[in-house]
Amino acid sequence: MDIPNYLIKFAYDASGYTGFQRGNGDRSIEGTIEKHLAELGVFQRIRSAARTDRLVSALGNAFTVSSERDPEDILSYLNASIEDMLFYAYARVAEGFNPRHCKMKQYRYHITGNNINAERLERILSMFQGTHDFRNFAKADRRNTVRRIDRIEVMSDGDTVTVDFYAQSFIWHQIRSIMGFALHYVESEEVPEPFSLQGRNRFLAEPEYLVLVDIEYEGVQFRHTVKRSKLEGALESYRKHSVRASLWKGMADRAVGGQ
Repeated sequence: MDIPNYLIKFAYDASGYTGFQRGNGDRSIEGTIEKHLAELGVFQRIRSAARTDRLVSALGNAFTVSSERDPEDILSYLNASIEDMLFYAYARVAEGFNPRHCKMKQYRYHITGNNINAERLERILSMFQGTHDFRNFAKADRRNTVRRIDRIEVMSDGDTVTVDFYAQSFIWHQIRSIMGFALHYVESEEVPEPFSLQGRNRFLAEPEYLVLVDIEYEGVQFRHTVKRSKLEGALESYRKHSVRASLWKGMADRAVGGQ
């Protein structure tokens, strides 16, 4: 009898981890999940949908795991065992299902307290929409560097600007490199044509402000199941981070006389 294969959606705060991929430091996200699955009697490697950079958090990453155990028991055990992750939905999928083959991925980059000209930022970022060769905006590897970004949305709310990227797939460091370029030139009178650069773009945005928001799949129906207590813990962590961010902003404002 075939062992059931499940696609599991999860969120995580990456600040306490040494990286995403197993073997990347002594506390990787994949390694932590596999360690606790083994405690439950599930001895296998998970297959992840997106291997986010170190310090890049997620609201909607996914991985597959095969097990005869009840999937709700798996999610319940992981939620009880791992404090800074939230496993909240699952779907049964075919044995050979590849979680990297998705319909759409959405990433969001947060910019706070910098008085960014959102309209100008949007004009610069619009140059990256569509199909391009992103070899100068990705960490070097041997893979095909041609990608299509379906859309980039810039939203401004007071002191906060968020930038959403939508595409089926991204290359390593692609979004951070694009944001680094855009933030460097947002106050410049002249902006170079990004795909005419000689050599790799040297501006890389910080990883802490990038979040994997969601991954969409064609024809996959997720069942959401998580205890309220786990959600309250996640919300409390978010509130603490928000208060801390507000405190530091207030101190910065005081230091420069509110300018």
